[in-house]
Amino acid sequence: MDYLTDIQKSIEERLINSDNYQKLTERRKIFIRNYIADPYRNATRAAMRSGYSEASARQSGSNLIRSPGVRAVLDDYDKMLHAENTELKIKIIKELCLIAFADIKEFMSWSQHGLRLVDSEELKENLSRVIAEMSENEHQHGTNRKIKTHDKLKAIAELNRMHGFYAKEELDITSKGEKVENGTVVMLPSNGREKENEE
Repeated sequence: MDYLTDIQKSIEERLINSDNYQKLTERRKIFIRNYIADPYRNATRAAMRSGYSEASARQSGSNLIRSPGVRAVLDDYDKMLHAENTELKIKIIKELCLIAFADIKEFMSWSQHGLRLVDSEELKENLSRVIAEMSENEHQHGTNRKIKTHDKLKAIAELNRMHGFYAKEELDITSKGEKVENGTVVMLPSNGREKENEE
């Protein structure tokens, strides 16, 4: 959650330092800050929070978001947000790939002489993030060590979903041998129209 908050703060800082934002009046700057802070981007609420009267807020908000200066700043914000979302998506995919394709041999080795866990300092970069749980329990016969990684199958399934590998197959609806393109097919009774056409 802190990561997402940091992204939002970073975007807002860049926005208020942008040339388009600096050209606006103070009241319009306040409106923009209230508008992008609104989860539904409600221009009326943003106008009311910016000091416009309740009676005029709807019209004022509508006029503001259509004005060239405000629109330019909002477009800048959307571009920054899109870039950050793209970067976040790449980070998520990399993290899922790390979990999905990690090899257990990178965490331990085994032979006829037993198992040996790899020292944490010897792990490859970022591989520690694959580990969900580690424990060590001593008992009268020795020591039990447990290492549990995050779910590989869930990570693979999520990667498949994100890349559309599970997309539904297109349903091929035909009529008299001809494919029906995108749309809704409505079947109507002929009421004898076919015979009339034949005549």
